[in-house]
Amino acid sequence: LMDAAGLGRVGRHLVAQSNNSLFAFVRQRGAAHWHFLADQFRSAPDIVSYLNEEFYEGRLLASQDPRRIRLPDGYKPGLAWHHVSGVATREDGGSVNHAEASAIVQVLTEMIRERGFTGSIGVLSPFNSQVGLLIRRIRAAISEPEQARVSLRVSTIDKFQGGEADVILFSLVVAEGVHAATLGFYTRERRRVNVAISRARALCLVFGDRAYVQRSGIGLLARLAERTDRPAKPRQTFESEWERRIFEAMLRRGLDPIPQYPVAGRYLDFALDPDGRRLDLEVDGRRWHADPDGNRKLSDRLRDRALIALGW
Repeated sequence: LMDAAGLGRVGRHLVAQSNNSLFAFVRQRGAAHWHFLADQFRSAPDIVSYLNEEFYEGRLLASQDPRRIRLPDGYKPGLAWHHVSGVATREDGGSVNHAEASAIVQVLTEMIRERGFTGSIGVLSPFNSQVGLLIRRIRAAISEPEQARVSLRVSTIDKFQGGEADVILFSLVVAEGVHAATLGFYTRERRRVNVAISRARALCLVFGDRAYVQRSGIGLLARLAERTDRPAKPRQTFESEWERRIFEAMLRRGLDPIPQYPVAGRYLDFALDPDGRRLDLEVDGRRWHADPDGNRKLSDRLRDRALIALGW
C-alpha cells in the first residue's frame, strides 16, 4: 500500500501500523479530540488488572458484572499459564509448536467432555502456520457437534479482533529453536498481545514454555509469565482499628457486615446484604483518600462509579 501510494522509503516507520495505530496517527492531528473509554465491561477483574499493569497505566475500570461469568469447572476467573516444554520449528513458511498444539487439544477435550463446559471458547495464535496446525489437530480430535456446543473459533489474533469468548486459549509458539522473526514479532506487536488477552471474558489460558520465555529477553512475555505465577496476597480482615470498631458496632445493632468483600477486582471494606440491596460501607481516612487539594482522589471517584454501575 505504501508503494502504491508512492510513499518514499525515508520516514515510513512514522506511519507504519506496527509502530503507530491508526488511532494514534489521527490523534496526532492538530484538530483531533480524543476521549479515553475507561470502563472495561468484557473481562474478569484479574485480566483487567494485568491490562492495566502492562498497557493502560491503571486507567481501566473493571466493570464486568460477575454474574455473567461462565467458567469451566476447576478454573478460577482471570489470567493463567499452562506450561509446555516443547520446541518451535518452521513449517509452511511460518513458526509452529507441536507441543503447544497437543496441549491445547488436550485441554479443549477435557473442558468439553470431562468438565461439560458449554460457554464459548476461542483459540488464538499470532501465526498463520500455528493456527493451521491447531485447526487440523482439533478437527481430528473433537467432533463438529462438540465444537459447535462451545462456539469454538480458531483464529489468528488479527482475524479475531472485535470478537470475544468466555475462555481464550493463547498459543505463544515461543520455545527452544524459535525463529528470530517470531521473537521480533512480540517486540514490535505489543498491541496484538493486548488484543489476544482482552478477548477473554472469564479466563485467558496462555500456553508456552515459562522458563524459556523468562530468559527470552522479551520483557512483555517475561512479565506475563511472572504475572501468572504471582501468588495472591492474603488480605487482613481489618485494615485499621476504626474498621474493627465499626464492625463490632454493626454487630451489636444486629447487622451482618461482611468485611473485605470481593467485587470486580477490588475489596469492599464492608458489604451488607450483597444479594439484595448491595450496600458498600467504606471507612476511608483523609490521609489516604484525599489529593493535595483536599478533594477525594480520582481513583476513589472512579471506584464509586464502577460499583454504582454494578448496582452497589
